Amino acid sequence: MKSYYFSHDSHPVPSLVIWASASWMVSLTALTVISVVLCMIYGPSNPDVNILRMLPVPIAYLVIVWGVYTGFGAVGLWIGMWIYWAKLEKSPFRVRAGWFTLLILGMHYGALIYAIYVWRKGIFQAPAPHNSGGQS
Repeated sequence: MKSYYFSHDSHPVPSLVIWASASWMVSLTALTVISVVLCMIYGPSNPDVNILRMLPVPIAYLVIVWGVYTGFGAVGLWIGMWIYWAKLEKSPFRVRAGWFTLLILGMHYGALIYAIYVWRKGIFQAPAPHNSGGQS
């Protein structure tokens, strides 16, 4: 099993945090793109169209569950990026001020951008420790 660390301080990061954050980032991006495309197709011409009612019931339930997961994930990602920014971000003042502004005004989308450009680059994967005792 591999361990993850923040490169500049060697703080260990649980694998679950890495996978959950990546999942939230992908889910938030995908749901946003799909929502924007559907709004571009149906929204301007008829704002009263309920896209969920147009879907078969099982697919509509899956979309609802996906939306709830993405909502909680967006909040989790936003909080996680604030923790990273407050505790581990070592950039100069102006850079930190810029990221602060993005996190405040961008909310979960700001956290997504911050995670892609800063947080992801600060994490590295350490190799699994080898068993040096000669036992298999």
